[in-house]
Amino acid sequence: MKKLVSRLFVLVLGVLLAVSCKAQSDEDFARLIQEIEAEAQDLTGAAIVIIKDNNVVYKKVFGRQKDGTPFDARTLFGLASVSKPIVATALAVQVQQKKASFEDTVTYQGIKIPLIQVLSHTSGYPIRGDTEIEKGLSRVALLGFLKKSKRILRNGEQPYFYSNLVYSLSEEYAASKGYTLKALLGVLGVGFETLPLSSTNIALPHSREKKPLPFPSLYQENVAASGGVFASLDTMTQFLHIAMGKNPDLVSRATLDTLFSPRARAGDVFHWHRIPFKDQDIISSYALGWRRLRLKARPDADLIFHSGSINGATAFVGMTRDGRMGAAILANQSTGFPLKAGLSIWKSYLQ
Repeated sequence: MKKLVSRLFVLVLGVLLAVSCKAQSDEDFARLIQEIEAEAQDLTGAAIVIIKDNNVVYKKVFGRQKDGTPFDARTLFGLASVSKPIVATALAVQVQQKKASFEDTVTYQGIKIPLIQVLSHTSGYPIRGDTEIEKGLSRVALLGFLKKSKRILRNGEQPYFYSNLVYSLSEEYAASKGYTLKALLGVLGVGFETLPLSSTNIALPHSREKKPLPFPSLYQENVAASGGVFASLDTMTQFLHIAMGKNPDLVSRATLDTLFSPRARAGDVFHWHRIPFKDQDIISSYALGWRRLRLKARPDADLIFHSGSINGATAFVGMTRDGRMGAAILANQSTGFPLKAGLSIWKSYLQ
């Protein structure tokens, strides 16, 4: 009898602790949402979706058009470098359907780089390309800089160099398979756009000081695969479900494993001063179009993500590797808000 009472006590105590922890977790999450909303309301425009355990637990759009019309879930936002995981995932669909291979070589005017190196920034070309892009050079002229750049080897391998210029070669690869970039993105079936846009419902870019900026940007025009994809919040919600493994007929778990597998250490994230943990407690890697953060103390909940920032367009998309939490945050302003909010959501999940 005493053993039975003891077991019942332990069981009841466990339930009470679980309920208490859940209540505390819900309270913390509600507080986090309040903080995120307060910051989002101060921007020219933002769109946020959070998914937990297969359910959309938060989805909201902030901001208005010049004429006062509110932005909505169909308003297009520039994704900046969040374009990269979108393109990589679309290519993964083609790989899964045996219409492409990550082991193929991208060839352009005598330049030959394996696609897997293009998508993981491990081609060895130490040219990021931003300075050249911002000069307004044509795409042909931009890619000409690769011919003048010498590839670097370290211990017989090409090291990690994040490059908007090299990554844009994925568009040439799509062309070699008979696809425009827009058609390639169409295989995801969720509504991604590239220039020229089919909708006028656009969140136009603004500076940090909320001043209107020229549209489109040079990145959106000349390196679309690196920074020129557009999406609405509805589109990003559907994409998150795909990336979180909820549509295995389109993108299987095995394909996602290939996409998310680390290819190189990526220490550049530690220069952002946004990671909500100490640098020494984090392992940062780059996979195929996606970044991966591992908190050493919680290897069960890696963050698979990407952020993006060009003049007047900033974005974040990410999810835990276990597929239980995901978020997309878009803004039509130069701001660190999407990345900060996205990493805060990940931190809240880990606690």
